[in-house]
Amino acid sequence: MAAQQPQQAGVVARRARRRFVLTEVALMGGLYGLYTLARDMAMHNLDRATDFAHQLVALERLLAIAIEPQVNHWVDARAWIAVPLCFWYASLHYLVTPFVLVLVARKRPDLYGSARTSVVLATLVALALYWTLPTTPPRLLGDGQYVDTMQHYASWGWWGNQGSAPGPASWTNEYAAFPSMHAGWATWVAIQLTRMYPRRWPAVAGWLYLMGTAFVVIGTGNHYVIDVIAGVLIVVMCHLVSLRIPSRYLMLGTWESQALVDLRIAAAADTVSGTHRWNRRGGPVDLRTPRQRELDRFLAGLSTSVEPDRQREGRGQDPPRA
Repeated sequence: MAAQQPQQAGVVARRARRRFVLTEVALMGGLYGLYTLARDMAMHNLDRATDFAHQLVALERLLAIAIEPQVNHWVDARAWIAVPLCFWYASLHYLVTPFVLVLVARKRPDLYGSARTSVVLATLVALALYWTLPTTPPRLLGDGQYVDTMQHYASWGWWGNQGSAPGPASWTNEYAAFPSMHAGWATWVAIQLTRMYPRRWPAVAGWLYLMGTAFVVIGTGNHYVIDVIAGVLIVVMCHLVSLRIPSRYLMLGTWESQALVDLRIAAAADTVSGTHRWNRRGGPVDLRTPRQRELDRFLAGLSTSVEPDRQREGRGQDPPRA
């Protein structure tokens, strides 16, 4: 009977992981489909979009951050820089963002709930702004200050002449420029890598990826500096909000035992000499620091020593005298 318990636990763990993976894939796939569909079907008032773009340019000049024309022309004049930047803009956010999301689920499932929630909230906020504030990107202003680098080097890649996605312009919303979610998703990547690997090279790589993405979206004429700032701020605020949401509302799991669905737990376990042992491929990983573990042990011992006295007081009995 005891030998069957680890096998049953392994079956339950496999089912929980399978349900977790399928649910999360359906959620994120549905979100991206909704994001793409709503973003592309939004109706545009081109005069309003152009007026708002000129307002952003005027604000940038007031703040002395209107660097897009200089950066855009410098990049466009150098094919050896412009072509890699176009590939970066057209592809990396499709690869890096889901990769980091899966990495969080595998390496730090305790952080996955807030990580997934923050990227979902930020994407929905950006989608609402795309609908309410259509913005003409720099490359489409047509005032001679900017160059459409993506169009200039379209023959080098798969993107269309009017945007980063393949196909005609009718397949993409060219006026969804404020905020820049390329920069926003890159900010999310940097935050999650920093949470997983503080003071280590993946965290540095995450922030370098954010800075590179900011340079890419400005250099290719797709976004203004304020678009980048807005995308960064939206993701940071959504991340802070996600940290305030209780864990049971963020993750799927066995909440009767307050346990997360941990993708690192092995599919099967066995009991040897009265101890619980996991196989070599996985096992529950204690994510606490040694100081936190020692504090938890102290508090657990304190609670066990105090509980009998509380029970006696509830029954009206005097605690035993030393």
